[in-house]
Amino acid sequence: MEAKEEIYQYIKENRKEGVTAQDIAEIFGIKRNVASHYLNCLEKDGKLQKGQTRPVHFSIPINEKEHLQKSGYMESGVKEAEHNNSVFSGLIGCNGSMEQVIEKCKAAVNYPVNGLTMIICGASGVGKSYLASLIHQYAMEVGVIEKNAPFVVLNCADYANNSELLSSVLFGHVKGAFTGANEEKQGLLAEADGGYLFLDEVHNLSAENQEKLFLFIDSQKYRMLGDSKNWQKAKVRLLFATTEDIQSTLLATFRRRIPFEIRIPDFLERSYGERFLLVSTFFQSEAEILKKNLCVDSTLFKNLLNLHEEGNIGAVKSKIKVLCAQAYSQQKAEELKIASLGEQSSENFYFYWNRPEKKKWMSSYQIFSNITECFAPGMNYSKIGEVLELFLHTVAKRVEENEKENNFCQIPPFQYYKERCKNTINKILKSYGYQLNELEVEEFYKIIIAILFDETFVGIAFKISGYEKKKYRKYELMVSRILDVVLEECSDSVRGFLQVILTVWMSKKVKVKSKINALILMHGEHSASSMASLANEMIGDYVYEAFDMPMQVHTEELIVKVNDYVRDIETNDGLVLLVDMGSLERMYDKISRNVDGDLVIVNNVTTSLVLELGFSLYDKADIYHITRIEMSQFNSKMQYYKGISQKPNIIVSCISGEGIAVEIKEILSKYVDEEKIDIITMDYSELKRQLNRGNTEDFHNTIVVFTTTPLNSTAVSIINVEDLVNGFTSPTFPEFMLNKENVREFTNDIIKLFTLKGVALRLQFLNPEVVMQEVDRVISNYESYYHVQLPNFLRINLFLHTSIMIERVLLKEESGKIENIDTEGITEESGKFIEVSKDVFKTIMNKYKIEISEAEYLLIYQILQSVIKK
Repeated sequence: MEAKEEIYQYIKENRKEGVTAQDIAEIFGIKRNVASHYLNCLEKDGKLQKGQTRPVHFSIPINEKEHLQKSGYMESGVKEAEHNNSVFSGLIGCNGSMEQVIEKCKAAVNYPVNGLTMIICGASGVGKSYLASLIHQYAMEVGVIEKNAPFVVLNCADYANNSELLSSVLFGHVKGAFTGANEEKQGLLAEADGGYLFLDEVHNLSAENQEKLFLFIDSQKYRMLGDSKNWQKAKVRLLFATTEDIQSTLLATFRRRIPFEIRIPDFLERSYGERFLLVSTFFQSEAEILKKNLCVDSTLFKNLLNLHEEGNIGAVKSKIKVLCAQAYSQQKAEELKIASLGEQSSENFYFYWNRPEKKKWMSSYQIFSNITECFAPGMNYSKIGEVLELFLHTVAKRVEENEKENNFCQIPPFQYYKERCKNTINKILKSYGYQLNELEVEEFYKIIIAILFDETFVGIAFKISGYEKKKYRKYELMVSRILDVVLEECSDSVRGFLQVILTVWMSKKVKVKSKINALILMHGEHSASSMASLANEMIGDYVYEAFDMPMQVHTEELIVKVNDYVRDIETNDGLVLLVDMGSLERMYDKISRNVDGDLVIVNNVTTSLVLELGFSLYDKADIYHITRIEMSQFNSKMQYYKGISQKPNIIVSCISGEGIAVEIKEILSKYVDEEKIDIITMDYSELKRQLNRGNTEDFHNTIVVFTTTPLNSTAVSIINVEDLVNGFTSPTFPEFMLNKENVREFTNDIIKLFTLKGVALRLQFLNPEVVMQEVDRVISNYESYYHVQLPNFLRINLFLHTSIMIERVLLKEESGKIENIDTEGITEESGKFIEVSKDVFKTIMNKYKIEISEAEYLLIYQILQSVIKK
């Protein structure tokens, strides 16, 4: 059986509810991209359906029209309406919060022979009746009922206190059935024959009437009230709706006859984009009814977006109608101004009655569906940067295509954000020393509207490391300030997603040149922030941050605030604090322990001093050069505190970049108490520069330096990780850092880290991380059986050889080395090794359904022979 078919059979038998590519990768021990390829092939073959959630789930298709047709279960006369022409395509949220609702509706409508019964649940005003009417239209559209099929509506609440009368209305009655029944009368079931009967507020049905209805659902037969002999027949599709909990209000026997329970979300549960479009649509509708242009105050518009009332969407629509009616009555101009009493804004939305804007908004709004699918959970800033260009290209392409038919930039929601970005971004960036050009501002606003109006967006959990948070911190702060002004209230998931994407985007548009962080602390409401903004603007770089302190602030409160700031920034290159009072110098003792590099504190801060230091930092001066600036000319005093870290520390540096250094740091953190010992990643060039200075004081708290490239220094102990991996060195560490047992485990983790990268380059099919874990168990079993500890170089050799061997055997590929193995000359020792190996590899052989030959075992024996004999 092919791998693709094996995966399909597994899902069909064990995981009908759905799997992700990562699930399949782990279950079958293959790479995630290979798993994704197989799943997408199965989806193209029609065997799986692809969900819209993240991570993407693949599942066995539900019995919708296309799958029913393929399976031969659908009536031959039923044809799928084109998606773009479907009545549901005009429903706001059809690709977002209402997508699954619509899919259920379609499945119920198209089920042979007479569809399936549905109950629509939701609070008052969410649109249950409207959805019911769309279901009826859709049924006519796809041809499962006649074009003129009836749609009969009854609100059961009207007969809540008279169940007998309700029974008569539903089923009809014969003459003499009750007092006043002077003639026979057909009920609503007869009236709805061939179409739909929609019963709203169905929880008001009595138990007796529920029983009569579920009998009709089962048999399509019923008796008129007062007739105990004759059965009536009708071909009626039933729709129910309720605001109540069906578990407590409907009979269990009745509920069992209703396969589809559909819940419509409340107004405030809808996405920001959906609420924006709903409010816009209601105003546009009023403009067309009144034949007046509407000018709507943006503050009022924002309040309507967040309206919390019992009536939900219905309440929003009614409120808008009342506002427009009042304006129409009180104003005689061609343009009606719509605003609420009290706070008003200078910004407005415009709705024109003589333009088909509504259709334009709808088509423009929907162009951003699935726009965020290129981003995946677990991405860091670096990975996001790799796909950002693809995302921007997709946004630009969709906008360009839409612009051909619609005046995209004039559509109220999009025009609104364009104006806000245009009026906000550069005003804020000016205080950091930057400006964006017109095209960049436009790109910024398009990113916002694309994400806000992606109906399918469900939130993505990125994985941003502490190192990356510090590296991108200044870009994040700039974006955060802009979003605080530009964005109206939106969900945390949308705001968080925008924050991350725009942070990466901003890092590509402006470049922070100063490497050393500098903070101004001054008493007064805006003293520090005004000085920092002025200096940044004049320097043309984000050099300074500022803390404005109340005049009566306690020093302890300030220390807490500064320490929080210090923990969030990179201080390997040092930190400069500028304070307005000499007494603040005493903060050093409380904050220096959180500073990794040198610390400079300067008192009596002035504008001229800030500019002098700022231009030096902009020119990438290091702390040493900062300390050479003459302070007497500014009537200030400087305190200089040396040190890479103010407490015992370990430095990790890699010539190829921060990536490997961060991974080594993560391994170290498993064994080192970070409350007592700092683990610092340092740029290789900076480390080399500081070592070349030969100042032992710089490293007086450093226990050891781990590097991936040979370095020599008398100032500090240095361990080359490659020597450690290859077994060329057996380092000893202070007991408070790593004990003997932990040294072995730490070394093994380092070996696996570097071996994993080698394995990943060589494997084409299997997941290297999964295979590495399995091979690690193989090695441990050999060590346990033979009572040995393999040298590092042998462990690496065995990791690489065994991982590649498993894939080679799985793919039935031969190794050239096998030909040179003499399986005839097996000795007692090598024969015993083969028997042991069969047991060691038993789990792997069962998992991958492979057989490992004796020749393969003998190859491994040759690798381990010298150790085994000892």
